[in-house]
Formats: sequence, C-alpha cells, structure tokens
Amino acid sequence: MSSFQSLSDGSAAIMGDVRWEFVQDAEVWLLVVADVGDKEDFLASAKGQAWLRLKVYF
Repeated sequence: MSSFQSLSDGSAAIMGDVRWEFVQDAEVWLLVVADVGDKEDFLASAKGQAWLRLKVYF
C-alpha cells in the first residue's frame, strides 16, 4: 500500500498492488488506485483505476 496527497487541494491517491510469480521468469501484477477528492481536484477523478500486467522474461 502506498499513497500520495496534493497539499494545494487535499486530494489523494491510494494505491495497492499484488505481484505473483506463478512460474520462474513470469509474474502477474495487479495495481489498484482509489482517488479521494472532488472531480475538479488535482489527483481525483470520477472513477478509480486498475492495471493488470503479465510479464514473461528469459
């Protein structure tokens, strides 16, 4: 878990992530971001965000 906040308007973003190495040299990464504040604020938006990444390397 991590977060950061705008000092000018009080908006914030709170992030949580999970990484899972299901085999050697491959991983799945899920990142979820929740925004706190009004829609007009610097860090806030109408919806949160999420990313899912599959990484395979050799």
